[in-house]
Amino acid sequence: MPHTERTGIIVLACAGVLALIFGAWNLGHNIKKPFLLKPGQASQNTSSNNLFFELQSKDTDKDGLSDYDELYVYETSPYLEDSDSDGRLDGEEVSGGSDPNCPEGKECGTEIKTTAEAIGFDVPTSADT
Repeated sequence: MPHTERTGIIVLACAGVLALIFGAWNLGHNIKKPFLLKPGQASQNTSSNNLFFELQSKDTDKDGLSDYDELYVYETSPYLEDSDSDGRLDGEEVSGGSDPNCPEGKECGTEIKTTAEAIGFDVPTSADT
């Protein structure tokens, strides 16, 4: 085999090996890329954690429930001490076992009556016919 052919084969083989190495590195990088933190992203996560801690220790409306509990547990307003306007503080209602979103004396959250018996119609049976 002449010297020029041998040199050409070696150069071609080296280029092929480099292409394989670069391709493998690029594939690995593209797989990891969506999961890498961008600059400043770690501080964003820390600030959102701080927000949750702040909400858990803060009671804006002074009703006995933390702002976190009002927003994420009971779904009441952290700015109104009596979310359902029945005269009792949200915290008192929760301690007493009642719904802070339902005024006292009113039945809330009941399902709509859909069966004939529930709405007062007589349902004919086979004995009636």
